[in-house]
Amino acid sequence: MTAILSCRFFAEARQPIPLSLPGDPPPWPERMHFPISESEITPLLTQAANKMALGFSGIGWLLLKCAWHGRDGDDVWWEGLGSTLTLLYEACLCLGHHPDIWKQATVAVIPKPDWPDYTQAKAH
Repeated sequence: MTAILSCRFFAEARQPIPLSLPGDPPPWPERMHFPISESEITPLLTQAANKMALGFSGIGWLLLKCAWHGRDGDDVWWEGLGSTLTLLYEACLCLGHHPDIWKQATVAVIPKPDWPDYTQAKAH
């Protein structure tokens, strides 16, 4: 079963693709970067589900929300890290660097209920 799911969900190692090929059109002009703000991130963070699985960092949305606002519900604990985290995100965008741990994921294959043949990859 592992081999079936592995073939279905994970591509084989392929030869690297060159960054440019003969006959490529000229690159687009570089676009202006518009900084992100804490006020843009806050509503998006608020919409994130609290019960999503933790990533490799062990930080879930609920913990990030508490750190962002500096409170748990109505109890204010500290000023909050929203401005600090906004600077971190902005620096990542400006430098074009995102920590490797942010790019990692654990994939859980979940079988569909009442599927006639679980040896098929599409049954998951």
